[in-house]
Amino acid sequence: MSTAERVLQIALPWLDPRRSLASAIGWMLAVLAVVGAIVASTWVGNLARHRLEAQTGALYRQYAVQISNVLDNNLYNRQQWVAGLARVFAPGMPVVEQRSFLERVRQSLPEVEWVGFVDLNGRVRAASGGALEGSDVTHTNWFIAGRREAFIGQARVGDSLEGAPVTAERSGLHHVLELSAPVRDSQGNLVGVMAAFLSWEWAARLESTLSEGLKTGRPIETLMLGRDGIVLFGPGALPGTRPAMPTGFKPGAAGQFVARWSDGIDYLSGYSVSDGVDAFPGLGWTIVVRESAVSAFADAEAFSRHLFVVLLVLGLMGAAVGIVITNRLTRGLASIARAADDIRQGNTASLTVPDGLDEAARISHSLALLLDDLARERASLKSLNAELDARVMARTRQIERMSDENKYAAVVRERLRMARDLHDTLAHSMMALLTEIRLLRKLSETNPARLADELANAEAVARQGLEEARVAITALRFNAVRDIGLGPAIRQLLERCEERLGIPVSFRSDAVVETLADARAENVYRIVEEALHNVGRHARATRVAVEVDVAVAANAAAGAADGHGDVLVVAINDDGIGFDPGLTPPGHYGLAGMREQAELIGARVTIASAPGRGTSVAVTMTL
Repeated sequence: MSTAERVLQIALPWLDPRRSLASAIGWMLAVLAVVGAIVASTWVGNLARHRLEAQTGALYRQYAVQISNVLDNNLYNRQQWVAGLARVFAPGMPVVEQRSFLERVRQSLPEVEWVGFVDLNGRVRAASGGALEGSDVTHTNWFIAGRREAFIGQARVGDSLEGAPVTAERSGLHHVLELSAPVRDSQGNLVGVMAAFLSWEWAARLESTLSEGLKTGRPIETLMLGRDGIVLFGPGALPGTRPAMPTGFKPGAAGQFVARWSDGIDYLSGYSVSDGVDAFPGLGWTIVVRESAVSAFADAEAFSRHLFVVLLVLGLMGAAVGIVITNRLTRGLASIARAADDIRQGNTASLTVPDGLDEAARISHSLALLLDDLARERASLKSLNAELDARVMARTRQIERMSDENKYAAVVRERLRMARDLHDTLAHSMMALLTEIRLLRKLSETNPARLADELANAEAVARQGLEEARVAITALRFNAVRDIGLGPAIRQLLERCEERLGIPVSFRSDAVVETLADARAENVYRIVEEALHNVGRHARATRVAVEVDVAVAANAAAGAADGHGDVLVVAINDDGIGFDPGLTPPGHYGLAGMREQAELIGARVTIASAPGRGTSVAVTMTL
């Protein structure tokens, strides 16, 4: 075995919390340390994230406000520049000189894509490079507004003139701003409109200038959206597109939010809407300064991870110290546990009590007293066991005697049952045969002519008695109830009865009755059999009905001796001549036999009858 395996073999039992209280406490402290580190780092991380979101979002919103102000000032200056150009422009110069003047102006400002002079009829009279000269711009916004005052507006991306047909001369113009101002002569009369288009180069240069002004060292992005939602400048392929603005953006105000944009990335964003400067109302452009949430909250996530590691290390160190301290405190308990193991294994019979007043000393003292008490109790139990052995031997002999008595009682019960069977078969048949013989003796003296008919009757009675004797013998050899159940056995009995008596016999039973097949069910069967024999011999009935049900004891209290459990209820009803149950003729033992069999199984037989009203026999037995 290697050193590592030996160390592991020694350490594993010590680390098992089921074997060591110190190990259990250590594991508990370790789990608490991990859970505490997770909860604390998560809570502090979320708190840092919220604060960072509020502070950085406010910073980006302020950036957006600053950019918006710079943008408004820039646009206002461009508007004033066009107004100043309109004031110095000489409308009376020849077109060639006007074109040359405008071209020099355009070249002095690289962001100016086109500059031109439009007469009062809406025709471009002179323009830089001659572009759009002769074009009708009557329906453009910048011409209509420029006749009244200095105007600046956003152009549709990709178009040069609103409502004007696209010509070859101006098909290459793709500007972002349209500026115009009225041109007046020396007397102050309106003579035309000065117009200029600012190209996308102006927007790109403005974006570069603004981005350099936001030297934060963070990967932030700046977007400028027109009033129509089209990105005028921004990163990547966003310029010229109209992205769906995320939840949290409120047009017409400044604010901040964290939300997912149309590119599927979450951004921390601050925004501001242009509101103009002085008399210039602004173009309603929106400046958005944003940073991806992953980058914006990276510091908070890193701080949360570092805090988790620190708390986890401190917690595990605390757990280790707790294990050491607990191990020292539980040395007394460990010695008690080892002594208890020795006592259980039989290596010793006493427990050493350590000195002191702590819990371990008190537990050891109490266990020592318990061991002394157990030793005394064990001695008492030995003497008691010897006495109980003697009593058990005496009781065994008594039980053996009682067993012999039970066997004798069983023989007596079997004799009674055979006596009842003989009464049900041979006794009835012999009585009928005796009656026929007496009748024959009288007829031999009074009416010999009837001897032949009565002899035939006597023969039939003797044959019936023989058949019943055979059935009784067969019943002694074959037990229908034990073999097929109480319900099927009664059903077969009724079929034989119906065939013998020649009257209709109906039968209805509960499903539970079908499975009863014990000794008590066999006695119930005998009682039903005796009742049907009495119907055949005495009732002169035209109809017999047998019903076997299982009812709740509360609903059949007449048959439940203790009032608990289910009750088996058997009812045999006929419409015969009836009799008085209080008057039993001498020599008739059928009813007495039924009651005897019922008493053997704890059942009760109830007979209700009256002369001319039929007979009802009910057997109730608690299952």
